[in-house]
Amino acid sequence: MMKTSRPSVDRLLDPKNSSITLLTLENVAAALGKKLKHQFALSINPSIIKL
Repeated sequence: MMKTSRPSVDRLLDPKNSSITLLTLENVAAALGKKLKHQFALSINPSIIKL
């Protein structure tokens, strides 16, 4: 259990809220019995590829 307030949960669920930290997401995952998977991907600009 996270022992958090309803306004805190509302902020976490708000798609416009970009201030959620990885630590917060890890805590949420742990409270749900899950693990958070971090993955970074490279983005390639198609305009720089010569065909």
